[in-house]
Amino acid sequence: MANRRRGQQPQKAGAPRKLKMTVARKIKAIVRVIQGEPMDLVARSFNVTAADVGC
Repeated sequence: MANRRRGQQPQKAGAPRKLKMTVARKIKAIVRVIQGEPMDLVARSFNVTAADVGC
């Protein structure tokens, strides 16, 4: 428990890791949305919510 930060919940075994939406990933996602791809499909492919993609 000493290695865990305060307020952080332990991750369940087998649960998919949520990747951080870095600037480079966000730019790639936004370009795909601008090119006409539906935002929900782009968000799913990056394993984030549509709000994280948020153009």
